Amino acid sequence: MHASRLRIHAVVLSTALVACISAVATAQPAPGRGDAAPPISIDALTNASLGDQANWRAWAEGTTVIEFWGTWCAPCVAAIPHLNELHDYFAPKGVNFLSVTFEEPAITDTFQERKKLHTWIGHDMDRSMVEDYGVRSWPTTFVVRDGVIVARTHPNQLSKDRLAALVEGRPDPLQPKPAAETEAEKDLGADGRPVISGGVRPGIDPFTPIEDQPAVQVIVRPAGDYSTTTSSGMAMTALGADVANIVRMTHTLSGYAMEVDPAVPDQKYDVIYRIPREQYPALMSSVRELILVGLGVRLETENREVDAYELRVAETGLKLQDSGMGRQMGISSQTTESATTIISSSGKMATLAAFISSNVGAPVLNRTDHEGFLFLDLELPRDKGELSKMLRQEAGLVLVPTKHEIEFTTIVPAQ
Repeated sequence: MHASRLRIHAVVLSTALVACISAVATAQPAPGRGDAAPPISIDALTNASLGDQANWRAWAEGTTVIEFWGTWCAPCVAAIPHLNELHDYFAPKGVNFLSVTFEEPAITDTFQERKKLHTWIGHDMDRSMVEDYGVRSWPTTFVVRDGVIVARTHPNQLSKDRLAALVEGRPDPLQPKPAAETEAEKDLGADGRPVISGGVRPGIDPFTPIEDQPAVQVIVRPAGDYSTTTSSGMAMTALGADVANIVRMTHTLSGYAMEVDPAVPDQKYDVIYRIPREQYPALMSSVRELILVGLGVRLETENREVDAYELRVAETGLKLQDSGMGRQMGISSQTTESATTIISSSGKMATLAAFISSNVGAPVLNRTDHEGFLFLDLELPRDKGELSKMLRQEAGLVLVPTKHEIEFTTIVPAQ
């Protein structure tokens, strides 16, 4: 395997893992800025009027925004209000908007009973557009002007001002300068690394050019001065994180169920990994092991009894809406100092209990007996009193104190 295909620091890959990576690292380059836009090859079009067409014959001139999304994709659902705002402002000015999903119209029709899209929806049920546009993560947004891609981005990075610049043919405010210019003028921080400007994407090393990033990578290294964390289901970029938070995120542990042995050095790390969706089940366990090796730690477990809560339906009845779907979808969360906002087009009650558990810092046991799937769009306050009030008033749920035995994890130095 070519050395640039995979970046591993302080870890060794198994033979089986190398085989999986080889299969995905040879994928064709994805189209990007300056490339001709691939065909719009959809099987159905909804949210449009009878006779409307979504293709490059109809949209040969002007600007088109294409977003690859899905009802199952929680970050996609979270981005809908922002894209609706862009649509409502720019569509009257002649900008076309197409939200492309590989789901059938019946699924998106049911979803829109809970959360409405203002854009047209293109149904790419054979995933030909997903393949032609080289989409590896959702959501991914393309801005096309006169048939040429002028931006490949994330919807959260497509601001009103940025889209206005692209529509008018002005330079992309977020487009990096050519390497010759950046080498001459780039700013370095006290740690000797380039100063990061703009957002950080999950699974992407912000200190390495995007074109040099492999399809699969695991990076563990001592941290510099920058500190931020962003993650999705298949990828994470944690800069300046301590061992406890890295292990908690990569092993899906709760803070109340783990502790760090004092013998573990108090050091911060950069940990970055990215795995293609189809390879996640085969690779993630090995990625976790690689990260532990890179951190120089191992995990020990034991059973402990701790304070906990039972989540029950209030006497006034459950107020959350059924999702109308027969399966659980992804969930998006955004945390501030005062609250955590969660959004999911279809989530289980147990998923909601897990987020409440994170807020209260204790196990929350689902005792609601609710077996269906729920549409979730809630802001969970960090203050326990405010949280209990919100759950009763908006969700029809109550928290009852109890005791519960859990598996407790201790992070210790590796032998």
